[in-house]
Amino acid sequence: ELYHKAIRFLECIEPEKNKITRLWIDTEFPLKNASDTQAAMGLIQYYCKNKMCLQCQIGNEILGREIIVSSV
Repeated sequence: ELYHKAIRFLECIEPEKNKITRLWIDTEFPLKNASDTQAAMGLIQYYCKNKMCLQCQIGNEILGREIIVSSV
């Protein structure tokens, strides 16, 4: 019950504004609330900082687009 209450609380708070969340501003992944910003920061911490783009679904999507664009 406490877990669900905490999630609902994060979903009611405005998205954070910091260096990491600004990286997401121009993406197709809008950050609508504090829950989204926590998830985005977690992805960057786990995947981006460890250069694990190919293990990340978002990284694969971005790299796939870049490969298509650069081959044109």
